[in-house]
Amino acid sequence: MLNSFTARRLLRSHFLATQQRSMSALLVPLAQRDQLPFELRTTEQTDAEIALLEKDFKAFNIRCSEELKEMNQNRITNIIERGGVEGWDTAADLAYLQKAFQFTSASQAQYFVQNVGKFCSQQDHHPEWSVTDGGKTVQVRLTSHFANNKATLFDFQLAEHMNQQYKVTQKWFTQYPLLSSRAFTSWKIFIASFILFNFTLSIGFSWGRSYPSATQRGKAPQAVHNRPLIVAPWEITTGALRGDKQVELYALANVDTYAFKTNTFSVNKII
Repeated sequence: MLNSFTARRLLRSHFLATQQRSMSALLVPLAQRDQLPFELRTTEQTDAEIALLEKDFKAFNIRCSEELKEMNQNRITNIIERGGVEGWDTAADLAYLQKAFQFTSASQAQYFVQNVGKFCSQQDHHPEWSVTDGGKTVQVRLTSHFANNKATLFDFQLAEHMNQQYKVTQKWFTQYPLLSSRAFTSWKIFIASFILFNFTLSIGFSWGRSYPSATQRGKAPQAVHNRPLIVAPWEITTGALRGDKQVELYALANVDTYAFKTNTFSVNKII
């Protein structure tokens, strides 16, 4: 006779063994996939067909190269026509572009070089330059070594950017600025916060003015006070109001002047 504890252990062992067999049945290795394209797996190509395809590819690449040269030449022509390379000396065989930039101080020249260097890093195309005249003159020579030392579109674009940066430096550079970069950033944050604060206040005030009144919301206006209509004694004694009917008409005519919580009102009568 097996006790209950031993029976439970046997049942649990049987259950785990059955579960492991069912899980192992799912671990079936996947069939290896063919890495070749569908056309090559289903179509047999002869050497003549492959040679014809290679010939077509070469002709297509030559046509693309010619179109690219024509497009680059058009872009270079546009740069020249809009004065992008003004002041630059161009070699007769387009081997290089050359120019000297003169500044009032070495700090101004350094500022120019640093700003141009950012553009050069973005374009991954750098000039050959040197500094003379005590750091006040920057000599620049542009050429493309990957094109057998010929001036390419990259050089004309860089020349145009350097002319633009030279004008910016001459106009905006100051030897001793009023505010440092950190102070200028703090001022910008303060101005932006001030504008945002005023904009938030204006939105709040406009929303408050546009909030509907009690009448517009379909509710009865609340009474400002519960003072009943008081008819002065002289209005009765002088004959202005005679009888309850005239008093009621007087109350209806002046209902906007008084506030009621009920439809009743009192009249001081002189006996």
